[in-house]
Amino acid sequence: VAAYKAIAAALCVGVVDSYHSGIGGGGISLVKYAGQEPAVFDYREVAPAAAHKNMFDGMSPIASRWGGLAAAVPGEIRGYQELHKEYGRVPWSLLFEPAATIARRGFRMPLQVYLANAYIGPVLCTLARLNETYCHGAKLKQEGDLIVLPELAASLENIGKYGPDAFYSGEIAQGI
Repeated sequence: VAAYKAIAAALCVGVVDSYHSGIGGGGISLVKYAGQEPAVFDYREVAPAAAHKNMFDGMSPIASRWGGLAAAVPGEIRGYQELHKEYGRVPWSLLFEPAATIARRGFRMPLQVYLANAYIGPVLCTLARLNETYCHGAKLKQEGDLIVLPELAASLENIGKYGPDAFYSGEIAQGI
């Protein structure tokens, strides 16, 4: 039950604080029960198989931080899978329901997400997919504005229904 609550809470935080966490990232979890040694789960992102040490030579200084080459393979869902395998007591599908509900119904934009968006600036509103979610026309949504993420809700529901492979090799992976 503790693992369920931790994973469900992390997923919900990933929906509400999408800039700092979420299924496209990774993490580290520490599990400690009284009288037992702690268990550490490292499921941080990893470089894609084609990455190499010279891949950014001759490129823009920001190429390692922005754009397709800056992307890593997310570890979050596999990490949740390992946590669930070791400690889970409720069905896998239940882990994703709270976050999917929040993403589908919407939530008020927290200050930290607004500040992250404001840091990126107006360019965010020039990108069609992000404009649809985080902008009103050419103006950034403000703290407290409603954010609705139906595609994320559908992805979470698919991961809950079909397991981690839905994310890494299924329809979601193909979409990414």
